[in-house]
Amino acid sequence: MNQQAHECRRCGECCRLGGPSLTARDAALLREGRFALRHLCTLRAGQWIRDDDAGRVLSGATLSEIPGFLPLAREVVKFRGSGDAAHPWQCLFFAVRDGTAACTVYDDRPEQCRALSCGDPASLLALLRGATADRRSLLRDCLSGPDAALRLELVEAHDALCPAAEHAALQYRARLPYGPDIPAADVAAARRDALRRLEEMQRRDDAFRALCVERGAAAGDELPFLLGLPLRSLPLPVRRPEPAAM
Repeated sequence: MNQQAHECRRCGECCRLGGPSLTARDAALLREGRFALRHLCTLRAGQWIRDDDAGRVLSGATLSEIPGFLPLAREVVKFRGSGDAAHPWQCLFFAVRDGTAACTVYDDRPEQCRALSCGDPASLLALLRGATADRRSLLRDCLSGPDAALRLELVEAHDALCPAAEHAALQYRARLPYGPDIPAADVAAARRDALRRLEEMQRRDDAFRALCVERGAAAGDELPFLLGLPLRSLPLPVRRPEPAAM
């Protein structure tokens, strides 16, 4: 591969697909005030993620029972998306200037951004196989005293009330496929039960987030980092085809 294939083409495609995941070494960027907790979001272990090269590394899986999705094996902290309707995961710090893609924090960009080479993801995938940052290590490393202790308590309490792996399992049960081995009535009953339990957990999640802000335990814009993405915002796995009508 020639040198040009490794150079950034300034197309912005990688930034539009999603911001970087932070490595353990990126904690220094938070300690030094280059970024704040409000700039981050957490993908919790167990939730469904997109099935691509990076997803297979982070899930440790090569195949999934649900097309397009894999279960996340370990927690990942990322830059938040910008909320752009066309590209909801577009990096918060991506911009287009004079028709050219640009990074507004280029000099302080995380390790993953520095490793990414157009046309050759090997360095990026190698980083993902290493030590990624997680909420607890970042809080202990970047905050101190009551601020860190309170936020760590919120993380633990929320994880106990709204476990991500259980939520993902309920999502899967809510999309159980019909087949010859299980009576259709049993599948339908399992789906209804899963949807009921999903709604209960999502209500707990909604209430916990509202209470954190109401009581001043955390700012609302810190919650995507502290508690992960709202459960209601997580995509349901792709529905399997329904049985043909008789």
